[in-house]
Amino acid sequence: LTFADLSIEAPSDSPNTDGLNPESSTDIVISGVDFAVGDDCIALKSGKISMARRSVRPTRRVHISNCRMKDGHGAVVIGSEMACGIYDVSVQNCLFINTDRGIRLKTRRGRGRDAVVRGFDCRHLRMEGVGTAFVINSFYWCDPDGKTDCVADRNPRPVDDGTPSIGDIHLSHIDATGVRHAGLYVLGLPEQPVEGLTLDHIRLRFDPEAQPGEPDMAASIAPVARLGGLIANVKNLYTHMLDIEGQKGETLTLENVTCST
Repeated sequence: LTFADLSIEAPSDSPNTDGLNPESSTDIVISGVDFAVGDDCIALKSGKISMARRSVRPTRRVHISNCRMKDGHGAVVIGSEMACGIYDVSVQNCLFINTDRGIRLKTRRGRGRDAVVRGFDCRHLRMEGVGTAFVINSFYWCDPDGKTDCVADRNPRPVDDGTPSIGDIHLSHIDATGVRHAGLYVLGLPEQPVEGLTLDHIRLRFDPEAQPGEPDMAASIAPVARLGGLIANVKNLYTHMLDIEGQKGETLTLENVTCST
């Protein structure tokens, strides 16, 4: 499917008004689309674990380019319903304006061993006035099944048939200005860290008048304003040309992270 030269609009305060949600879909092109909605502009999904138990049908080969994404919760989002996996996604030459999050990956324990994200490549993006520029959240708590002790536990748990995994994530040449809450906010699972995260030529500037807000939705996440970056539970983090100014406190905090060169 190709979606091109479209305008998708909903009031900015309207709930559950996603713009475009390819689910368990292959070879999708989204180009030149103007989004202004109250929820996620684009959300890539592949079902909950009940679907994966019947038939594993991942989302593969999605190409997003030359889009404007305005308002709403997220510009380009993966999950959290991704139990069949998301593979080979590219996002390039897009503009995000006033979204709560720019790039957002969300999952949690219980999504399943087939809930895999691999091959996510974002480059040449501009963000203006976003809440948090880049999020990986492995403790996403929406819906009643997300508010269990198992999902919220920040201690390592056994890797089992419910454990999702994320890796091979590349962000390059991203310019974000007027960031309100956090530039980078990454929470991998302690028992299944994010495997391979590249941050290359990332420029972050913050709104000096920003008020505290949640960088993402999970238990025990405190509201913040102008947080440079928190990266937790990542293997093989590679950074090059990170340009972060205007944050409050430390530029970047790493927890249980191994870096590659």
